[in-house]
Amino acid sequence: MILSTRRRIRKKNCSLQVRRASVLVLTLVVVAMLTLGAAAFFERMFAEHQAERAHGQQLQASQLAESGVEYMKVLLSRDPAQILDSGGLYANPSLFQGVVVNDDPINHEFIIGDDEVHARHESGTEVFHPPVPGEVSVGPGRQGVTTYLFDEPGSVRYVCHLPGHAAYGMQGVITVE
Repeated sequence: MILSTRRRIRKKNCSLQVRRASVLVLTLVVVAMLTLGAAAFFERMFAEHQAERAHGQQLQASQLAESGVEYMKVLLSRDPAQILDSGGLYANPSLFQGVVVNDDPINHEFIIGDDEVHARHESGTEVFHPPVPGEVSVGPGRQGVTTYLFDEPGSVRYVCHLPGHAAYGMQGVITVE
């Protein structure tokens, strides 16, 4: 009787150990599957981020090229005598040429000029400006090109006239000597 009771206890212990081992193996398999799933998800998100970044850079390059083409159309439409009188297009220290980079998720503009130019823009309703000398609108994550001819010494203001932007400090003065 004692011998058969010991055998039953051993059988129960053996069965219990097998169950524990099975649960442990099953837990390890679940953890491994979750780890592989997380790794695959991370890899996919990283690839998507890289593709999104490449697409954004392509859009920026395209927008910069379009802006540059429009700028050259405006610049070259000026009278050649006026271009020469202002010092020409190359190596002209009076001609401000700038690329405006907008890293914000909202629109901005860069308007440089006298008080009359700023008065027109402060009361205007244009959300987007075609690139003309001294004025450029730049969408989120994009770049724009503009120029301004400093033909005499003095101070010239630049401002982002979109609502609230100047109040946040998006303005300044350039002093020409």
